[in-house]
Amino acid sequence: MPFVKRLQVYHFKFYYAVKKLQEEKNELGQQYAAKIDVLEEVQKEERDTLTLKLSQLEIGLREIETQWKEKYREDIELEQQELYDENQMLKLSVAEKETELLQSQDALLELRQCLAHMLIDLKPSSETEWFMISQKDVSTIQAIVNTGQMIKMKKKRMHIP
Repeated sequence: MPFVKRLQVYHFKFYYAVKKLQEEKNELGQQYAAKIDVLEEVQKEERDTLTLKLSQLEIGLREIETQWKEKYREDIELEQQELYDENQMLKLSVAEKETELLQSQDALLELRQCLAHMLIDLKPSSETEWFMISQKDVSTIQAIVNTGQMIKMKKKRMHIP
């Protein structure tokens, strides 16, 4: 066989071999695509199943929560009322203590004011003695006046006569 003829035969065989490989490749691609479609369908079904189970679990959880709330609602309401009552009692107790404190501060203020008036009413025998008394007690008298003003302000804020 001449060389060209052999080359044509090889070319022909090569051409059919390539064509056969392309057909096999296409067939394998189709099989692979079919398997992928099947897998995707299975995954979709599994996802749908899991979604359904999840929604059923959520519904069950809500039902359990509702039952629990109904069962313990009275206990919770009772406990809340007890806490509210206790809070009110504590507020009342604090208000009473503040009132007592203000009353005791009033009494102390009156005593200090009496003391301040007594100090003012003192008539020292000499100018030096007056200077000594006034220097010592100016700060005391000023503190007494400031304390009285603070107590009056607290009373106004608490609406106590």
